[in-house]
Amino acid sequence: MTMPNAKPKPSRASSGAPRSVRAMKNQPDPAAAHQQRIAGRSWDQIAAAVGYRSGKIAQMAVTAYLQKAAAENGPLQRQADLHTELHRLDALHASLWPAAIGGDLKTVNAILKIAERRAKLLGLEHTDKAPAEQQRSIIIGGSTPEYLAALKRACGVPEDEIDQTP
Repeated sequence: MTMPNAKPKPSRASSGAPRSVRAMKNQPDPAAAHQQRIAGRSWDQIAAAVGYRSGKIAQMAVTAYLQKAAAENGPLQRQADLHTELHRLDALHASLWPAAIGGDLKTVNAILKIAERRAKLLGLEHTDKAPAEQQRSIIIGGSTPEYLAALKRACGVPEDEIDQTP
């Protein structure tokens, strides 16, 4: 006997899983799409292979997948990922080095791009700027005239040119 207000149970597939789980299995896998992107396939190729409606949707799914993974990864995992990426760059560099030394200009440019990527990953890409050109933050308190005078000092205005009258 069924209760009049009882909700019907979800039907089960032959595997015994609820229908929603079975339906989810038919959804494209963003991890598989990401692996194909790493392998160098275009977004349209990935969409066709994995089952997305378009390359743009595949790209959005992979971006969301990577953002979720980044949010879930702790500092140790991020450090491990950084080391993995650096090892990959080392392998690419090592494989291209003989051709670059031999004078192949395309390979030299590839080596330079690898070096730029490595510097960016390690946070070294802006070290060529003089300290004055680098961004810095300062905290200044006081009244408006005191604030303006301190700001002018921080910018290197000579002391005799700073008006401190309120």
